Amino acid sequence: DVLRRLLAVYLHQDSSEDLRTKAKRALKSVIQKCTHLPALEPLLEAPPNILKYVVQQFAKVLPSDLNARKSFVQSGGLQKIQEVKAEVGSKLHDYIEEINMLYPPEIVQYYSPNYAETLLKKMEESQGAWECLGTSTHLGDPVQPLSWWLVPERNPQLHTSECDGLLAAVQNSNCSSCFTESSWCGAIRSATHVSSTGHKLEFRLLHRVLACWT
Repeated sequence: DVLRRLLAVYLHQDSSEDLRTKAKRALKSVIQKCTHLPALEPLLEAPPNILKYVVQQFAKVLPSDLNARKSFVQSGGLQKIQEVKAEVGSKLHDYIEEINMLYPPEIVQYYSPNYAETLLKKMEESQGAWECLGTSTHLGDPVQPLSWWLVPERNPQLHTSECDGLLAAVQNSNCSSCFTESSWCGAIRSATHVSSTGHKLEFRLLHRVLACWT
């Protein structure tokens, strides 16, 4: 826990300027030599002038370590750096972009702030898409049960496990079983709540489901 103690000394209001300078120098030196990334993750909440060294080290180590990239997602590290408000053109912003490029775009988007709300807004604004859905003969009746829509044979872009997972999450939200514009929006709102309480609904799937129908 040395890194957090050094950070605490650096941030303490009673620390002298000399002590702060030495603490920062020590932090920078240790961070730049640390390859055990879990030890650096507590510093992802450090001030920008320290955070840039932390993110730089992640950007340096992650490309060559698959397990570390997986762990970075599972531990919440990827989500934390999406929440960092780095100025465009700054080194911190560049390091974050380097890390993001190591992951599929939909994963990065999923962990971006307000992703669920943004997706819901897009769905509600897609009036034209819903009109097409209601008049298109090859898509069938727009008030089919959800189980009718979430079948891999009808939506080949989805895997069976994804269909099952999304259907289960929406059904658990106690929303209407009829797939109309209003019930879809209600399903997303309910499923958003379900996700926040531990059902782990992956909103990136909603993009792919919608893509099958538009």
